[in-house]
This record gives sequence, C-alpha cells and structure tokens, in this order.
Amino acid sequence: MNFVYHRVPSQLEGNTLYPLNRLKDLYPKLYEQQAAKYAGREEIPGWHIEPLDCLWNDVLFLSPVEPHSIRQAMIEACYDFPPMRFFKIPACMLDPAQTVIRHYRRRRIDPPRYDAYDPCTIDRYAPLSPETVENYRSVLARGERPFVFLHVPHILYKGTLGVAGLAILEV
Repeated sequence: MNFVYHRVPSQLEGNTLYPLNRLKDLYPKLYEQQAAKYAGREEIPGWHIEPLDCLWNDVLFLSPVEPHSIRQAMIEACYDFPPMRFFKIPACMLDPAQTVIRHYRRRRIDPPRYDAYDPCTIDRYAPLSPETVENYRSVLARGERPFVFLHVPHILYKGTLGVAGLAILEV
C-alpha cells in the first residue's frame, strides 16, 4: 500500500483536516495562525490551480516523501530538525478526480506543471530530489531556515480529510 503524508497541525480541532479557506469560517483564530506563513509571499494564496479549478488555499497539501527521509536529509545538512508528527495517509483515501500533483517551478514566471494523481504509482514521487537536499545545505550555510518542502512535488487535494484512526509518524 502506498502512503502520503501531512504534518499534524499543532492545534488540530477535531478529526478533520480543512483547507485554509475553510478554516477561515470554521476556526478563525487557527486561520490567522496558518495564514501567517504567507507573510512576505501574500500572492501565493491567490494562485489558481487550473486542473482543480480552485485557489491555492482551497486545497490540502500532502507529501509523497516519507518524513524520515526529510529528517535524515536535514540532519545531514546540519539542521537541528525539530521533532514533528505526520499523518500516514493511505494514498487510496484521496479521490483522484479531486487531486493533482504539482511540481516545483524553478522560476515564478514558469507555468505550473501538474500530473494526474494515481494512488497506485504515487511512490515514484517519494525520493527526495538532489535539488531539495542541495537547497537544505545552501540555505543552512547562509544561516537561514529552509522551507522543508521546497522542490518536493506537492499533492494537492481539493476537499477535507478525516484523520481519526490514521497512523502518526513521529520524526
């Protein structure tokens, strides 16, 4: 069975993951906390995800990369990776009609590139790319904090996700 991963929110309300735009109505304080991560990058929440006909903040973001791989790469790059928890989500829980894989754009002027989501083949996106590992090293060498999922394909899911009973990985 293949899996995808989502970081366990530090202040999860209930047993459902909601996209940011849904949080705005349901849990306004949580919305404000989560929206703060776009400070200095305010244009991103307005990005249109053409294959799903929605905005960036209308989807959940998942990763095909097993979190232990990320932790190991960060440690090798001399980053004191703080402990984190991730939901281990069976890839078949996501409706392929509501899910796409978005690749990293090297330049913001490049058009986004999407692949169809197939839970049976999601493991082909699991290895960390050399660009991700190099990014960790170069950003840390400058004394900055890296974006953990930069260069990692993003699995974008248009919907909510029940997480009751899912395994949680602690890395």
